Amino acid sequence: NAIIGDLLRTELSTNCYLRTDYLLSLPESEDVVELELMRPSGPDEADAALQQLRHRIGRPGNLSLEFRGRSWNGLDVDSFNHFLPYLKKQVAVCANIHGYLQRSANSLIGFRDVFQAVEGHMLDRPAEARAKILEALAMVLVDGRCPRQYSLTSDGRPGRCDLREFVDQGVWAMSAVYNYLALTGDSSLLEETLGYLKVAEPAADACEPAAERDTVAEHLRRIYEYMIQQRDPTTGLVRALYGDWNDALDGLGVSNDPRRPFGSGVSVMTSLQLLQSCKLMAEMVAHFTPSRGEEVARYQQLQAELRGSLLKFAVARRGQSRRILHGWGDERRYEVGGFQDCDGAARDSLTVNAYWVLADMLDADITLRPHVLAALHRLDSPFGFKTFAPGFGPDAVGVGRINRLPIGAAENGAAYLHATAFAIAALLRVGEAKQAWLQIAKILPFAPHHKDAS
Repeated sequence: NAIIGDLLRTELSTNCYLRTDYLLSLPESEDVVELELMRPSGPDEADAALQQLRHRIGRPGNLSLEFRGRSWNGLDVDSFNHFLPYLKKQVAVCANIHGYLQRSANSLIGFRDVFQAVEGHMLDRPAEARAKILEALAMVLVDGRCPRQYSLTSDGRPGRCDLREFVDQGVWAMSAVYNYLALTGDSSLLEETLGYLKVAEPAADACEPAAERDTVAEHLRRIYEYMIQQRDPTTGLVRALYGDWNDALDGLGVSNDPRRPFGSGVSVMTSLQLLQSCKLMAEMVAHFTPSRGEEVARYQQLQAELRGSLLKFAVARRGQSRRILHGWGDERRYEVGGFQDCDGAARDSLTVNAYWVLADMLDADITLRPHVLAALHRLDSPFGFKTFAPGFGPDAVGVGRINRLPIGAAENGAAYLHATAFAIAALLRVGEAKQAWLQIAKILPFAPHHKDAS
């Protein structure tokens, strides 16, 4: 059905807005046409319907989901509805965790893990999610570095921390705060005052409260500043340091120079997440503190720089084919996710293809869309998307401990539910809803094809 598009030229003064309403109708019969002509819908009717919907939903929280209708892909409605409360409980446990599945003193809590779980939990229990956001942000170090894991203080003793510099920790915090604000409108979160941690000597894995305190908004700015300081000066992309979300691929950040703790190896996934974070930070500042226009401009400038660097350095080419690189090692001595990795294999990485979409990089070059979808097709399996295809064998030297994992296990070429969820979000973003729902069917634990799986 063809529709008419308008180009509207408008000048607005400060603090004004323009609203344009369109009514698009596909009447089923002549009678419906006559009825619409007699009683045309207008903006008031649309506003009343929206207000009614908001009233029915109420404040965010108490998430209620129910499936109705016929069975689908061998999955029946009763199974879905029986599963959902267990899923909510699992998210709640992960979001409110007081230790690595235990409550003992100094039991470590994953910084990244908490923020990922909080993004789901805030749909059901926003107040609990808010409290956990504040707890975790109070564990940020004074320079903006986020610990990989932290523990709560016990009897006044410093909490134990995992301070290995996994470079991606902070991007999950920026994402979770943004989504909490978008969901609840609770801008008071940004004004909450928190402290920081500092490393307690002589124990390298112990932290203690620092004297400095400031707002959640300032914590996010420090996290952002720490992230941009980790950019490789040659490519402008984020160095891998100790590792990123793909924990087992921890060879990218290793330095070839014993005098340097980390090399120039790059994580394309974290670079894409930083690009996404720039957009989120710019939107938060513009919405809540519009007087800080210079700060918004800085975020936008870095967005432009990262887009250019990603297109220049992160896309491998061979003839008419292109692949999104997962990253590369120090001084680019080897690549991961290209046409010839360190073991000679042509390889696809799931997370970078998913985040290429989620970070809106297809807006920078839409011709990459079929290449991203082709990569997802190659990564597909009966149980969901694989992290890498093919996996890494023992001859994949330098990429880290991933080559010591059996192919088809953990991050090494296995169907990995977490990464599959990233890819499902990407498929929905590019309008591939049918494929997205097929992938959801593959990963549900009560799906028929999981009957004999371990």
